[in-house]
Amino acid sequence: MRKPLWYIWQLIRYRPGLYFGSALINNGLYYLLPLISGLMLQQLFDTLAQKTANAGPIWISLLVLTAIAVGRFGTVYIANMWQATQNFIFEALLRKNIFVQLFRLPAVQALPSSSGEAITRLRDDINWVIDFARWISDPIGQLITVVIGLGILLSTSPLITVVTFLPLLVFFVLAKRLSAHLQKVRQAHQKATGDVSQTLQDIFAAAPLLKVYGSEQAIARHLQKVNDTRRKALLQDTILGQLLSTIVAQMSDIGVALVLIAIALLGPNEHIGIGDLALFISYMSWFSKILGLSGGWTSRYARMKVSLNRLLDFWQNKPDDTLVEHVPTYLQEELPPCTYPARQETDRLEELVVQDLSYHYANGAGIEHINFSVRRGSFTVITGRVGAGKTTLLRSLLGLLPQDQGQLFWNGKRIEDPQSFFGPPRCAYTPQIPHLFSLSLKDNILLGLPETAVDMGKILHDAVLEQDVIQFERQIDTLIGARARNLSGGQLQRTAVARMLARDAELLALDDLSSSLDGATEQLLLQRLRANPDRTCLVVSHRPAVLRAADTIIVLKQGTIDAIGTLDNLLQTNEEIQAIWAREQEKESIEFATAQKQQEKD
Repeated sequence: MRKPLWYIWQLIRYRPGLYFGSALINNGLYYLLPLISGLMLQQLFDTLAQKTANAGPIWISLLVLTAIAVGRFGTVYIANMWQATQNFIFEALLRKNIFVQLFRLPAVQALPSSSGEAITRLRDDINWVIDFARWISDPIGQLITVVIGLGILLSTSPLITVVTFLPLLVFFVLAKRLSAHLQKVRQAHQKATGDVSQTLQDIFAAAPLLKVYGSEQAIARHLQKVNDTRRKALLQDTILGQLLSTIVAQMSDIGVALVLIAIALLGPNEHIGIGDLALFISYMSWFSKILGLSGGWTSRYARMKVSLNRLLDFWQNKPDDTLVEHVPTYLQEELPPCTYPARQETDRLEELVVQDLSYHYANGAGIEHINFSVRRGSFTVITGRVGAGKTTLLRSLLGLLPQDQGQLFWNGKRIEDPQSFFGPPRCAYTPQIPHLFSLSLKDNILLGLPETAVDMGKILHDAVLEQDVIQFERQIDTLIGARARNLSGGQLQRTAVARMLARDAELLALDDLSSSLDGATEQLLLQRLRANPDRTCLVVSHRPAVLRAADTIIVLKQGTIDAIGTLDNLLQTNEEIQAIWAREQEKESIEFATAQKQQEKD
């Protein structure tokens, strides 16, 4: 890992004109203009102290002071506009690079923490890094201002300057130590906030399950516990933050008081006039604010280091320079059209061969020494009992889980990177639990594909969705709602199949193809999927209808292949498939009897 300031410098280099323009306004004008104001106040009060003062210089001084005040307002306004634009650009760059990194890793390794904690990092930690990048140039302006201001005060009265400035430094050191402790408290607060976010996400995702098991009170107690932890961390953060802010805020008043005391005691010997008094009060008040701001800069640096490390966790100890890689963000430009790899002659599937494929979870479960092949136009089903490794096998094959060992061959050529290889136009995948977005049905199917490139009518037909779409209020433009609440389980499953078919891939990988479908719809879907003799399917299922449709069945038992063959052959020779078949037949009989009774009641 590089030094933290290297990453900040790369951010600055992404839009150097915008950054340095904003820094120049802030540091060159915002901090220095009060020094000119102090000199004008000195001249104004010296003029007023003269009994024969001319009104002309007084009005000139007042006009200059007014112009300086207006100028400071203008610089703050312009700087804030530039900084807001800069922040949006930097945030977009970091978030884009993080998402690119997430998509490069196998799904099981993508997040370094829970999804709720990842959201907190993408929101809060990026904001802290950007906040520091915005403030990093301030110490330069602050240092230049203090040096010039002290030079002016020393030329007026060295003794009073030293007597008043040194105590301010003492308060500054105290504030700095307090800010270091505050940083540890804020780190704990960030973690507690992430825990609350993750708990809420888990509750929303598992609300029906919690209700079925009557676990509402238990999860409520857990939520109360993590909320109490967050509340205590927030309370400590707020108290220490307010204490530090109070010290910083009072430094200005302390500076003025020190000036008044020093001049009252030493003024007669130092020949300090009323204009000098105004100059000292003006400068010491401004120095106090600058010291307070510089104390904030040190706490920002500590906080940025913590947040930067949390962002770099997404790279999981791999080269992480791409966090600040300079790529387009398209905040103002038109987004480029979605492009997909054109189908090449080498993409055509003739045979997929799996050799010695193995993957193990941390607890030792998984799959090992898997060998089989899939021919073009075949319908291959992976089956087995619960926990046999069916989904693990499919996800390992597609690169969604990192393989411990094994080789994959596409038409005899070895696949070096399964995760990037198994995408359209070679492969399309429907997972066990499909995810749909809160968009229209059409947008969920297309997901960026141009509508002109898709025969939507045929896709809806093949996915057995055409009759459902006709009944929707806005048909294919119907919004499905958050978490697909406007769709039944079967409609959700068939929409995911339609999305997969829209990719027109050589290999269709489906996990639990028809678990939410009634028997008639399941049969029709299988019939339409098999209607195309060139369509190659690799399906995870234990449903009898799917097993009947299979050309080849791969039976898994405890993570290894127990048998491979046709259904008729396996039912005669394999005990594992016999047990699965008997259980599923019994389940079908119960479901049929229940449906019959329901029809009689109706």
